[in-house]
Amino acid sequence: MAETSNIKQIAEQFWQYSWQFYAATYQGKPVASVCLRLQDDFDANINALLLCCFMQTKSYELSQQALVQLLQVIEESDAEIRSLREKRRKAKLYIEDEASKAAYQALKKEELQKEKEQQQILVAAMLDIDSQCMKELMDQARFNNLSQYELLLSRGNNPHNQELKRHINWLYEASLSFNSL
Repeated sequence: MAETSNIKQIAEQFWQYSWQFYAATYQGKPVASVCLRLQDDFDANINALLLCCFMQTKSYELSQQALVQLLQVIEESDAEIRSLREKRRKAKLYIEDEASKAAYQALKKEELQKEKEQQQILVAAMLDIDSQCMKELMDQARFNNLSQYELLLSRGNNPHNQELKRHINWLYEASLSFNSL
């Protein structure tokens, strides 16, 4: 088991990276909009997408096996976040006064807190993953963590796989551009 202080430190670095990258713009398009599209249309977990990008900046490769393990670890928190997200989205439709606006803001705050907790869970699990599933990259250009996640998200000969691939490639290019700043 990884040390708690190490987990907290890396989780905080991941949280800060996530906020900065998520708020970034690449080729005139907000990173957030592509992440949300991948979440809504392809059932991607935004924290998993961001973790793929973050680990790439740290020169670590996440295998498909590692990603499967990580996604299994966050199944419960993901269900909680999805439920909160649904409630928040519904509440947004009915903002009519200060009370409903405050209720919406409270749901948004709770959802963000759960997202942060999920990132901590991901970091703790990632630090415990077998070294065969996660290894330091020797050649940064030869591996793309997001492409591993794309393979998990694509479903057979789904006609939407090309769109998924386009979004994943865009996100990868955006992360490379962001990381070079």
